[in-house]
Amino acid sequence: MRRPAAFVLVGAVLLAAACSADEPVPERTVRVGWEAATLPVPAGDPGRAAPRDAVLCGGTWYVAGAVIAPDGAPRPAVWRSADAAAWAEVPLAPLTYYGRQNILYTIGCRDGRVAAVGAKSGGVHGNPRIATWYQRDDGSLVEVQAQFTLYGGENAVGVSRLAGGPAGWLISGNRVGGAAAWISADATEFTLVEFGQRLGVPNTSATDGIPGGAGWFVVGGVLARTGIGRDAAAWTSADGREWTAVPFPAEEGDDALLRVVQVNGGLLAVGVRGDSFGVWRERGGTWSATDRFGATRGNIAAGVGGVAALGDTLLVATEAEAGRGLWAGDGTGWHHATIPRNVPAGGDAALTVVGAGGITLLVLDDGRSGGVWRASGVK
Repeated sequence: MRRPAAFVLVGAVLLAAACSADEPVPERTVRVGWEAATLPVPAGDPGRAAPRDAVLCGGTWYVAGAVIAPDGAPRPAVWRSADAAAWAEVPLAPLTYYGRQNILYTIGCRDGRVAAVGAKSGGVHGNPRIATWYQRDDGSLVEVQAQFTLYGGENAVGVSRLAGGPAGWLISGNRVGGAAAWISADATEFTLVEFGQRLGVPNTSATDGIPGGAGWFVVGGVLARTGIGRDAAAWTSADGREWTAVPFPAEEGDDALLRVVQVNGGLLAVGVRGDSFGVWRERGGTWSATDRFGATRGNIAAGVGGVAALGDTLLVATEAEAGRGLWAGDGTGWHHATIPRNVPAGGDAALTVVGAGGITLLVLDDGRSGGVWRASGVK
């Protein structure tokens, strides 16, 4: 019988002396009873599982990532499971040289089918070669062949997260001109919309998007009015082509939204607020800045790997100079949450948390080995 995971609050943290006066200090640690599951290495050359993202789609869990060979060479991989405990490989059909080396870093769902985005650095300048993948009727994923300039080229900045919704598919990201979206009806072909340069606001950036009503809601940042740092920003669109800015509270310091989720009848965003991570909540169409936790300052750009809402508990996977970690907000404050092993910052590692269907799934890769851990229920 599977032992139910539990979140147990224990007094344990002695970090006050190490924190600055304006940094929120966690007073407790949330101990999570994570249950490990094995991701089998797909048929082919030997290697280790390197998962990056997960989604619940049509009652089936999917994990996307790669298999890393002993010499460091990657090849794309996707796993599926009915219960997030027993996993099997999903057949893939790469079509290009770089597609056969993709690390799939984001996966989304629409109408019971998944699609994914992957990348592999290459070429003279070592730029990421982006590829998208869609699911066929037989359950396999096939690479979409696309021109290099669709995601790369001289105007490239970054390609972020993929989402599916009533309006189709959307990938958020950035070009030299600012925030951008790639949209598609069926994930078999994407169209680039560089909407940031149309808004008349300099230096916009988009980091994440989710379905919003019948269209889309995208979050990110914009150059602050002072010209120093960023202001949190968001935009909505019915079709992914025409975008409208959402009123957002402006604060002093560097503020930017990195991830957004739907929770408890409203939207919730997590990002950077000054030297800490911050939470913004939407109620009745109005956004407000609420909690702060952790520390973001350092030589590594702070990141948010995932957000999972389970009842009144919010789990957030973060990245900062000290490494990657998991935080839990339970209404009494923000606390460190335990993870199976330490995960460093940087591109060779990953930490993501996803919650859906009453299950919390932790996706972890410390650069040496990767896997998934399942937790059901909160105490």
